[in-house]
Amino acid sequence: MESMAKQYLEQISRDLQDQRAALFVGAGFSRNADKVTSDVPDIPLWGDLKRKFQEKLGSTDESDPLVLAESVELVYDRNELDRLLLDSLRDADYRPSPLYEKLLRLPWTDVFTTNYDTLLERAGEKLTEKTFQIITNKNDLIGSSGKTRLIKLHGSFPSQRPFIITAEDYRTYPQKFAPFVNTVQQSLLENTLCMIGFSGDDPNFNSWVGWIRDNLGEDNAPAIYLLNFKPVSDARKQWLHRRKIIAIDLSELFPEYKEDPYALYEKVLDQLWEQYSSSRETGQFWPIQSLYQGNGLMSLKDALPILRKNRENCPKVLTLSARNREELDMVLSDAERVLGAHCRQENPDPAEELYYLYEYNALHEKSMLTLFASERKLYAQVLARHTAEKSPEKCDILFSLLRTDREEGDIDGWNTQYEELCALNSCLTSEQKDRLQWENCLFRLSRYEFCLLKEGLRNWPVSPDRTLWALRKAGLCAEVGDYEQAANLLQEALQNLRHRLARQTRPDRYLLSLESPMMRLQSFIDQAARQGDWEEKPSKTDWAAAIFVDERHRARHKEYGVDWDELNRSFCSRMENKWVPFQTQQKKATFDFGVVQSSLHFGTDTERMEAFRFLRFREETGIPFQLGRTDGNVKAACGAAQRIALYYPEWAILTAVRAKADEEQLSAILPRSVLSVWTQEDTDKACDFYMGAAQRTEEELLRVKQFWDSTFASRTATVLPMVLSELCCKCSEKTMPHLLDFLEKLYCSPQKMHYMQAKLLMKRLLRFYPEQLRPELLQTLLTFPLPDVERVRIDRDLPDPFNALETPSSGYDVSTETAYPEIEKLFGLLSTDRRISALERLLHCGAHGLLTLEQKERLGKLIWNGGVPELPRDWFVTVCLHLPIPQQENRLRVVCAKITENVIAQADGTMQMNRSSRVLQEMQNALYFKADAFSPEEITAILTACAKDIAVVAKQMDREDDCYGRNEQAEAYIYRNLHALWMLTSFSQNWVPTEVDKTALADMLDRCGEVGLSHHGAKRHWFALLDRNTVTEKDLERVMHSTDEQTAFYGYHVFATAMENPEKSLLSEKELQTGMEVTAQQIAWGVPKRLASALQAASCAAERRPDLLTERCTELVLNGLAQLLDETCITSEDTMKMASEKGNIRSEAVCLAAKLDGKSSTEEGRETLERWRAVSCDPEEFAEIRTAR
Repeated sequence: MESMAKQYLEQISRDLQDQRAALFVGAGFSRNADKVTSDVPDIPLWGDLKRKFQEKLGSTDESDPLVLAESVELVYDRNELDRLLLDSLRDADYRPSPLYEKLLRLPWTDVFTTNYDTLLERAGEKLTEKTFQIITNKNDLIGSSGKTRLIKLHGSFPSQRPFIITAEDYRTYPQKFAPFVNTVQQSLLENTLCMIGFSGDDPNFNSWVGWIRDNLGEDNAPAIYLLNFKPVSDARKQWLHRRKIIAIDLSELFPEYKEDPYALYEKVLDQLWEQYSSSRETGQFWPIQSLYQGNGLMSLKDALPILRKNRENCPKVLTLSARNREELDMVLSDAERVLGAHCRQENPDPAEELYYLYEYNALHEKSMLTLFASERKLYAQVLARHTAEKSPEKCDILFSLLRTDREEGDIDGWNTQYEELCALNSCLTSEQKDRLQWENCLFRLSRYEFCLLKEGLRNWPVSPDRTLWALRKAGLCAEVGDYEQAANLLQEALQNLRHRLARQTRPDRYLLSLESPMMRLQSFIDQAARQGDWEEKPSKTDWAAAIFVDERHRARHKEYGVDWDELNRSFCSRMENKWVPFQTQQKKATFDFGVVQSSLHFGTDTERMEAFRFLRFREETGIPFQLGRTDGNVKAACGAAQRIALYYPEWAILTAVRAKADEEQLSAILPRSVLSVWTQEDTDKACDFYMGAAQRTEEELLRVKQFWDSTFASRTATVLPMVLSELCCKCSEKTMPHLLDFLEKLYCSPQKMHYMQAKLLMKRLLRFYPEQLRPELLQTLLTFPLPDVERVRIDRDLPDPFNALETPSSGYDVSTETAYPEIEKLFGLLSTDRRISALERLLHCGAHGLLTLEQKERLGKLIWNGGVPELPRDWFVTVCLHLPIPQQENRLRVVCAKITENVIAQADGTMQMNRSSRVLQEMQNALYFKADAFSPEEITAILTACAKDIAVVAKQMDREDDCYGRNEQAEAYIYRNLHALWMLTSFSQNWVPTEVDKTALADMLDRCGEVGLSHHGAKRHWFALLDRNTVTEKDLERVMHSTDEQTAFYGYHVFATAMENPEKSLLSEKELQTGMEVTAQQIAWGVPKRLASALQAASCAAERRPDLLTERCTELVLNGLAQLLDETCITSEDTMKMASEKGNIRSEAVCLAAKLDGKSSTEEGRETLERWRAVSCDPEEFAEIRTAR
């Protein structure tokens, strides 16, 4: 018969494995310490202390050590009593033996001791695998949750006092040190308490047993184990039994060590450690078996029992560990090949194939991967042979197909599977019925059917004991903004789960794997709710207590390998890393010149596989990516969406919506490389779908209390307009008016605060809008509501759509005969608080030729009222030059004076890029209006101010450190100034430079030369004015061939500017011919770095100076265009940067080809131009390319 001691020790072992055991160490265990030297006496116990007290007091009959200690205090004082203790128990004379380390390495939840010595603390310091928090007073208890605590209950040498030793100390201890008593009591309620080192006459033992019994009651006090190295008397056993203390005689287990307490303790502690280590190794242990046999893969019949056994042995957890998933992937790969071989047979035996598919599918679900095309094909073949089958096993297979159809966005497929499952309702288990409800809700969410989603949640009754489904429903409720229902359901389910766990001697690993995500979701909901107005916020005390409890539970989750946070961190760290798409073929340069190494890669795209797993992991555990304004790994969600977008775009977009991706993140999810594989028909359907989805948000948004509150509907309202802004570059012309109507609805919506990202859609849509539809477009835009300008500036209103329209150069010179009523209403609003918005809209209308002549005169009179133009903020003052006024002779002088004032004001060395760009553009606008717009005095003031400004900025570039990249900004700033000043000094034919002017010009040239900057146009013109060496065409050639991209860009810019203004003779004919030759060569070479600039320059030449396009230059250009036809095609493997470069070059090439149409004298050239014409007409091309002609 098995001894009771063995049974009790096994129970302690199980409690240790479950991390539900605490330790209480008494004075007797100190006898196992090592002595520093051999002459050190044994460490004194209570009997030795009693004798010490008796000697100190002299003659006495008292034998109780506590009373004796109190007598010493009364006769002498407390300090003398403490000194006597320190002298008797010389802590420094002893060091912890290896037995101490063996005791402490066990996973005790807490370690309590009444010993004054520091042997336990010193032993703990030697353990590298765990850390103890030393608690010596009640203040140390604060914030000690989640750690293994070593609690010194009676003081600690050398100075943590009082040392609890007198009878009075013990009498008042429960009142004075209530936190310690409560801590031991709480630990006793949660854990098994093991006491070691206590003897029958130990007053500590008797006192603590009494206190626990008094506080908890005799009936409620849990059992306590007392470990002894020798038997106790029957009387003592009875005394202990009445107090629910079980004395374990360890010598029963190992009688050979009964004379050696040290060896006996060591043997017991080693056994406990081995059992604990063994339990740790079996955390998610899965003896998964391979499907290979001696001569290759098994047959389906032979593989079926192995697959079944693998499923049965699979760890019962919600999410498998990464290692188990890796092993499962290999088995699934073989299992698919077995099924494929079976299905390829001429007449496959259907007898066991459905059961095989069930086993395969069950394991596949645990892999958290979607079903790919090859697998779905096999599923369909097997199911086609079992149409009459009605069983839960078949339903499980159909559920997998249902889920895959949802992820793919296959509505017809999903409806087919759903209807079949509904028809099989009588065969569904309770779990499957819940799953059907869950899948229905997820499908409604994926289709943005908000009302049906909420209806599905209302009609899905989930009791708290159905823990998994309570978790998943709570996650969906929280995501749609119903925090209260989510929190209540989750709280009830969590309580139910913990009641079940509390009744188990060894916790169910599956329940723990559910508890972990439930705790995370509960915390997530609480954070989101505390940022909103839902329910009363918890106090700091309640919050701290919740954290303490959570940490204790999480420690157990980690112990069992089911901690949700650890699994999530593992996924997130990978999804948040920069993604490098998997390529089957790669080319790499080698050490040798001109030698390129090409390599083929076979295998799995692991990054995409992990993305699928991550998204399914979050779906299965019910944790959203965002609740309210609380981030739940948004960056990782967007990283996963980016990885799957090429193959599962709808799933990727849905993930972006649920995570509330921003513009940058969405651009990475839906780059041009992904959109390049979409047909125009696909894009049109997607636009219709997402417009409908966004419009359905309006009713839901009525229930949002504050516009910043984030629900699934509000996130949809934010993200889908951005999605549509990207799709409109690929949609057809017939869809664009629908998008415009959609935008008008958003602009007119009472909920437009939630549609702020519609401004991005407006900006892109108007840029891509077909030129032939422009009249209808302008008339539609007139009906858009006026914005509140001040609210637009703080992103609380949508901007005027006219802001997004490119203004035609001749707009103000054109008038209409039609007086639009909308425009007359705008004039009426000029005397109201909508004045600024109305005035801006009128200015836009004038720029687009929508005003009658009479309306233009009224507008001009209004703006020039008082002789000084009054324009809204951020409008160019040069607009005033195009509006008729009664006295027009002075308006140019007023405008130029204002521009001069602005130039001087901004030339302060602070390098304000936007402000400077605006002022310089105004100056150039005035010059285009009239070449001699500025007076000599104004030119002098402008040159002097700009020279000082450039000197300050150039000086900043002399610094060696440029950690913020300001030198690049400074170069662009100086180039922009030089270009504007070049035009100013070149256009002003009547200007004769003064000495002050020449000094300013020389200073600018010198300062730019010192920092290596050169603007060819300015240098050429100013050198001539300063009588310096002449700049030749070779200088222009060097600039345009420069390896510095900015320098080359401005070289092309100068060349194009000169061609656009042939009457100004900005460059010599020889320079223009050289520039054209360099441009043609650049296009022929096809080097991407300066190719877009070269194509733009060639287009300018074809339009303004066709005589520069000699036969040789035309041939070079056409050769280059022929190469670009294929080289600029955007593919799914292109990075965002590559796609951007290709698209830019391709659109410029279309523009150039259109201007060269009919100008080729060769058959090859005409064929090239015809092919580019076909590109511009191809509906599958991006809008920028189609409209470039």
